[in-house]
Amino acid sequence: MNSAKTRLNETTWYIDVPPQAVAESVTEMSPAIAQQTEKKLSETVMAMLEHFKQPDPIGLPGVPVPDPMDIPNMKHSFSVGRMQFFNVKLYGLKQFRIHHINADISAMKVEAALTIDKLDVKGNYTLSTWLSRAKGPFTVKLYQVYVVAIASLEVSRNGTLEAQDMDMDIKFQNIEMDFQGLGFFC
Repeated sequence: MNSAKTRLNETTWYIDVPPQAVAESVTEMSPAIAQQTEKKLSETVMAMLEHFKQPDPIGLPGVPVPDPMDIPNMKHSFSVGRMQFFNVKLYGLKQFRIHHINADISAMKVEAALTIDKLDVKGNYTLSTWLSRAKGPFTVKLYQVYVVAIASLEVSRNGTLEAQDMDMDIKFQNIEMDFQGLGFFC
């Protein structure tokens, strides 16, 4: 299996908790706040249980997954030249299956593993070498993708629990690449 490591610092996932529920302990919550929090948690758990009763559940209810997701412009230099990638989009993120989720609330850490049958990356590139220059559209297809993400949890000012500073290890079974306009480079 091939793999790549990615670190996402800008990604934030939210779990909605009433601001009043962020207290030192459950005994510090007022009964009304505790009841409101319990009801919200119960509704969320029930929606997830219903979702996972399906034979092959895909995605997670209530989790906004950008699909396609814009990828920031990238540059990569190597011994014979330099590549630039721009207008890049990632397709297929909504089609994930949860392998496992482990949350350690006392340590404020969460680990999740997901599988995705196929991811498509589409965009444009330029390749500049001391011999020539090539540019055009490109497509990269990743098959049988396995992602393990580890994140720290923090409570925001408005009381939501947020996953931040996410480290991701991405493995895939197969990759297909099509860089149009490469000429003699391919």
